[in-house]
Amino acid sequence: MEIILASVEVSSPNREEVHTLIGNAPSLRYLSEMNEGALRNVENQWHKIYIGWHSILGQLKVRQREEDSKGAFASLLGKKTK
Repeated sequence: MEIILASVEVSSPNREEVHTLIGNAPSLRYLSEMNEGALRNVENQWHKIYIGWHSILGQLKVRQREEDSKGAFASLLGKKTK
């Protein structure tokens, strides 16, 4: 997670949000014993983080395609890339 957050500029999810979610739901048993309001809060946190991760994944795929196309272009020209 640290490498991903360092390589892509994102505002959400941040490290603290992920740690808070994990702290609020340390186990499945704990989740099963939560009251409805607390469980809804954890569910909302999870969805926010999940959507943020998908945004990051999209950004990483775009970067990967850009790098792949640069490499393919360079190989057509006969040059080496890093």
